[in-house]
Amino acid sequence: MKRKGAIWLAVGLVLAVMAGLATFRILTQVTAERETGAVETTTSSVVVALVDMEPRTILTDTTLALRQVPIEMVPVGAVTNLDEARGKLTLDEVSAGEIILSRRLADPSNTSANIAFTMPEDKVAIALPGGDRLTRSGVLKEGDRVDLLFSLSASSSSGGKADTLVTLSAIQNLTITAIVLPNVLAEASGSTLGKVPGSSGATGDIDPILLVAVDPQDALVLKYLVDAGAVLDVALRANTNEQIRAVESVTIEYMADRYQFVIPKENTQPLKPSGKE
Repeated sequence: MKRKGAIWLAVGLVLAVMAGLATFRILTQVTAERETGAVETTTSSVVVALVDMEPRTILTDTTLALRQVPIEMVPVGAVTNLDEARGKLTLDEVSAGEIILSRRLADPSNTSANIAFTMPEDKVAIALPGGDRLTRSGVLKEGDRVDLLFSLSASSSSGGKADTLVTLSAIQNLTITAIVLPNVLAEASGSTLGKVPGSSGATGDIDPILLVAVDPQDALVLKYLVDAGAVLDVALRANTNEQIRAVESVTIEYMADRYQFVIPKENTQPLKPSGKE
């Protein structure tokens, strides 16, 4: 019995030594892998800023780089491809080393989004009623080049003449920044049957709104014409036509001279633009 007990004791000691050696070998291997960086960590590519940038900075290859970061450190909306950031505009300040987020970028070519950032700094945005036939037809789109034509009643300062209709080309070669469609305006008014203030249509007939970026002085001219009740028509240009032409404002006298007719003297009633009550 004593001999059997000694044998079992010896076997137990051998197994204990083997288990210890196995544990030591595993711990040694893990420690070595940690020291050499062999333990794999899941990472993701992100775009980071190489320099500090102010708002409205155009991102280029010299200001951006790809970096690998642990996937758990990648924020929502992080830009993961240089092509997604290249040529975009920063909406606010960006610090060197910061991960670029898509929500903090604007596309300069998309003038209808982030208008305050994408339009030139020397311009102001103004909204115009889009009740003219061309705009309501749906032909116009953002980025089209147009001329703005207005007709309004004008009277002599001396009071010697009755009101007469004057048609003029207020601004030429203007780019449409954005078009706010009737369904968007109706939703903003809280009801599809409501009438948005400034709409020339009847209840439920909401006109589009044209957004344009113009010089501050031209903005005042456009506001004056709208406030004076002038009727706006939009003339569409070829997309490559940037020429500014010298045109003459049209009155009844101009029409009589061009088409060789006599203005009746008894015609003393004020002339009103077509479609204007």
